[in-house]
Amino acid sequence: MNSLEKFKNFIEENNLIEKGDSIVSAVSGGSDSVFMLEMLLAIKDDYDLKIIVSHVNHGLRGAEAQRDEDFVKKLAEKNGLIYEVEHIDMAGYAKEHSLTCEEAGRKLRYLFFEEIKEKYKADKVAIAHNENDVAETIFLNIFRGTGLDGLESIPLRRDFYIRPILCFEKSEILDFLKENNIHYVDDSTNFTNDYKRNMIRNEIIPFIKKNFNENIVSSMSRLASIAKENNIYLEDIINDKYKSIIKANTIDREGFNKLGHYEKTLILRKFLRDNLNYLNNISKDNIEDMINLISLDSGKKYDIDGKHYLVNDFDKTIFKKLDDNELSEEISLDFKLDKVYNIYGSKFKFVLSDKILSKKYLDYDLLTGKLSLRNRRSGDRFNPFGMKGSKKIKDYFVDKKVSSDDRSKVLFLMNGDEIAYVVGYDIADKYRASSKTKNYLNVIMEGNDGL
Repeated sequence: MNSLEKFKNFIEENNLIEKGDSIVSAVSGGSDSVFMLEMLLAIKDDYDLKIIVSHVNHGLRGAEAQRDEDFVKKLAEKNGLIYEVEHIDMAGYAKEHSLTCEEAGRKLRYLFFEEIKEKYKADKVAIAHNENDVAETIFLNIFRGTGLDGLESIPLRRDFYIRPILCFEKSEILDFLKENNIHYVDDSTNFTNDYKRNMIRNEIIPFIKKNFNENIVSSMSRLASIAKENNIYLEDIINDKYKSIIKANTIDREGFNKLGHYEKTLILRKFLRDNLNYLNNISKDNIEDMINLISLDSGKKYDIDGKHYLVNDFDKTIFKKLDDNELSEEISLDFKLDKVYNIYGSKFKFVLSDKILSKKYLDYDLLTGKLSLRNRRSGDRFNPFGMKGSKKIKDYFVDKKVSSDDRSKVLFLMNGDEIAYVVGYDIADKYRASSKTKNYLNVIMEGNDGL
C-alpha cells in the first residue's frame, strides 16, 4: 500500500474528512506539515476541498524563521491556495502570562488557527502530528506520572481539529518526500536537546529502537489505541454517577465522598479533563491530594497548576481560575444620584430620600471621603449593621453563606479606606441611617423598582 492509499483509508475509516470540506492546514514548512499538505492536495479534487494554508512565525529564530515563512508562502502560491500568516511574540506572551515558551507558543498558534477557521467559515483545522509524536507524548506523560488518560497521547480528533497523518511514522514521511523530490525546511531547534521532547526524540527512542524494540513507535501507537478503548469503556461505566455528581465546574461533595476510591479517581480525572482540556501535568499524587481535599472543611483550596484551583464551598467543590472575575484595581465613582452603574452585568443606582423607608439606608452626609468600588482584599474587616466590633470579611461571607464562586464578584462601596457597604448585603454600622440622618441614601439593585 502506497502512502496516498494509506492516507485515504485512514481518513475514511475515521471519518476525518468529508466531501466539500473547507480545511485550514497548519503548515510550518517542516517535513510533517509539507507531507500533510501534499496528501490533502492529492485528494483535493476528489473530495472537492477548499484548503487554506496557515503559518505561524514565532519570532524566535530570526532569519531562519523568515526563511520558513517565505517557503510556506511560495508553496501556497504554487498550488493556488489561500495563505495566512501570523507573527507572534511568544517570549513576551509567555512572560506576561507566566507560561513556558512551549505553552505560550501552543496557545497562540491555536488561537490563530481558530481565527482563520472563523474568517473563512472552515469546517476543520488539520494538524500534522505523526505516529512518532504519539510515542514521544506517551513517554513524556509516563515520566510525569500519568494515568490511562495520558497513555491515549494525542487525540485523532477533538472538536474541529483533525490529525490526518497520525498513522504515519516519521521515517515513512521522510521516505515519501525524498522519493518524490519534495522540498521542506528544517527547524534547527529540533536537533538540540534543550527541550524534554527533543531529548526523547533524539536520544531515548533511538536508544530503545537499537537495544530493545525497533518497532517501538508503532508499539506505543497501539498502546495509545488500547488506552483509548479502555477509557471509553470506563467512562461508560461511571457516566451515570458522573452526571449525578458533576455539574459544569462543581463537584457534589457528599455524593463524591460516598464513592469508592477508584471511582473517585475516574470521575475526578474526567472532571479535570473537561475543565482543563488536558491532563499532561496531573500526576497520581496530584489526584490523591485532590481527592483528600474534597473530604476536608469548606474553604480549603488546592492549587492545580498555578493558574487553576479547586476550593471547597460548603456542600460542593468548585473548579476556578485564579483571580477569576476580580477587579484589577479600585474603581473611582463619579458619584451621581440616579445614575445606573453596570458592573459584572449587575445593575444598581443610588437614590436620595429625605425620609427613611428602610433600616438599610446609608447616611448620605457621612460619606465625605473618596467613593470607590472594589473587590475584597487580604485583611479586610467589616462592621455590619447592628453588630459591635468588626469581623474578617472571610468570616462575614461564611456567616452569610456567600459561595466561594460569588465572593470574588461581591463589590464593596468604599468611603476612603473604609467599607461603607457590602453591595447587596449589609451596610457598615458607622454609616447606617439613624434618627439624626437628614439625607437617606438607598442602593437599588437590579430587579427592584424597575431596574
